[in-house]
Amino acid sequence: MVMMGVVGPMALAALVQFEQIDYAQASLDALVRSIAPRANGAHHDALLALRSLKDPRLAPLFHTLAQCPDPTTAIDGVLGEAELATPPGVSPLSLRLITATPTRLAAMRAAVGLKLLSPAAAREILEWDDIEPLDRAVLASVLLQDGETVDTATITPLVTDARPAVAGLAAAVLLQAGDAQGWSEFSNRVTGLQPIDRAAVIQELARAAEAYSLKRAAPKLASLAADDGAPANLRLLVMGTVLKLDPAQAEPLWRAATSDRSQVALLRAGLQLLISIEAPPAGWASAIRNGDPSMESLANAIDAASSSDATALGERLAIMVKTGQRLMAEAALQRSRSMPDAAAKPALEAIVDAGLKADASIPFRSMALDAGQRLATIDPAGMAARLVSASAERDASELLVNAIYQSKDARAAELACAAREQLGRSAASMACMARARTSDPVDPAILAQVGVAGSGGSELSINFKTQAAWIFLSRSGQADRAIKAMTEASLKATP
Repeated sequence: MVMMGVVGPMALAALVQFEQIDYAQASLDALVRSIAPRANGAHHDALLALRSLKDPRLAPLFHTLAQCPDPTTAIDGVLGEAELATPPGVSPLSLRLITATPTRLAAMRAAVGLKLLSPAAAREILEWDDIEPLDRAVLASVLLQDGETVDTATITPLVTDARPAVAGLAAAVLLQAGDAQGWSEFSNRVTGLQPIDRAAVIQELARAAEAYSLKRAAPKLASLAADDGAPANLRLLVMGTVLKLDPAQAEPLWRAATSDRSQVALLRAGLQLLISIEAPPAGWASAIRNGDPSMESLANAIDAASSSDATALGERLAIMVKTGQRLMAEAALQRSRSMPDAAAKPALEAIVDAGLKADASIPFRSMALDAGQRLATIDPAGMAARLVSASAERDASELLVNAIYQSKDARAAELACAAREQLGRSAASMACMARARTSDPVDPAILAQVGVAGSGGSELSINFKTQAAWIFLSRSGQADRAIKAMTEASLKATP
């Protein structure tokens, strides 16, 4: 009676109604709504959210979605199934089951871009009779990367394609296959283009050569970019590509880039060198030294990379981050990805801490989220300590919990979930999601909180709500029910 007097009969009725919500059904309804095909393609985000979970229980769903008439759904289905395969990869059969040729080819190209198409699969697909010449060139690049020989007869005609970038890709593929004639034709053609068009074609070709590992194109690209009329930013981009494909061919571009002694030119040249090659040639760093502290920190990092001193490199990358310059931090993050955990830790810590500052820009916060995912697996206790310290700051706490959630580290998730009472609503929901996806068995109270988030009772984005709904349903033994409902929804187009 006292409680009735305090709360009131209407509020109590609402509370009882809230407690009687069927979170399973509400989560199921949310999942169905999120992946149902829409004309504007909005369902791609939800499907991408499910793919990023890398949950093997979703494989049957993706297999079925791959055969849906909606192009977006079909492509996400093929890629989702491929990402869960062992080893990861798209099977020719799954592509062949897509009846619409444009969708099938789009899915194939996406698979090549994501490194999800094996040479064996590429060889089989090349036998299809509905493959476009451009796709044959892309598939040929997959085979060439594996050291296989290819039939160039179907690629050669592309050298005269009306699209210069397509002609350039064909010429580079032919060059990689040992046929230099196509490149000569392309080179003569690109030289006659207007400067702005020529730069655009070379830029696109450089990116394609890097993506498809067309190493024999490196000296040719270097020659094109060395032209006196080539813009400095184009030379820099090509230099990065050439450094990755064939470092020995990059020195003329490097010397040309550093002959401009402006701070901006030296900074860009140094950063490109640092991120493009594992061990830069000894002594190259001296070309960017000018006494400026930030430039000296960059040169010191390059020297550490040249000497293959991973420990020193990690410490010097951290110093670069502490300059507060975005480009320095981006380069440090990119370089750290290929480093051992212990060596990368100082740089990752510096990036995370920079992103937690109250005045941190969006790019720094984005980098902190990226770095934090890996740091959570290296030092879960340290990430949890940062979370507790930042619990009263909404942006910082959400960033840290998000990083812990994305890391899928059970130790970090347990520590984050233990601190959920100190966190805001969204951060607490993510902490419960992190714990629910990594613990076995899952605490019913924590799972219930995930159910609240998945059914819409949170301030999370649609992507997180989609993931929360699946985590709740799958961890409560209702994965088959959810897959059946989502499969049926994917067959119904909505406006």
